[in-house]
Amino acid sequence: MKILFLCSGGGACRSLIAKAVMQSFDENLEVYAAGIDELTCQENQLLNIIAKAGYNIEQARQYLVSDVEKIEFDYLITLCEGTKEEFYKLPLNYKQKLHLGFTDPENLTGKLNDKETVYKELIEEINDELNYFYHHILKKALSN
Repeated sequence: MKILFLCSGGGACRSLIAKAVMQSFDENLEVYAAGIDELTCQENQLLNIIAKAGYNIEQARQYLVSDVEKIEFDYLITLCEGTKEEFYKLPLNYKQKLHLGFTDPENLTGKLNDKETVYKELIEEINDELNYFYHHILKKALSN
């Protein structure tokens, strides 16, 4: 099963978080994280926060859309507000699509000290949504 998490890129790295969370449910899934634009987040800082939350970050790499456009995915899951409309224009191959809109945490952090707390909350929110998706939708598809 191949899953692509797509976000706008930029500072939030929601696709990297979603990839780490989904692979924590099932290591046999082939999970990709991609951004429409280049990442501008402080990747190492975010990866440390993800690791502190208990997720494996060994394979944390975010691709650009152009890197994955020839791969056929079972699921395309968009994660950012803008990607819901933008992905229709992208040359991606997928069987099913789903949109899970998560607010950009970079817009919520007023102080640098708050960044870790905001990201921990985002990780928990993504975990809750993907937990439901994995256990109620994906597992059924995998068993068929």
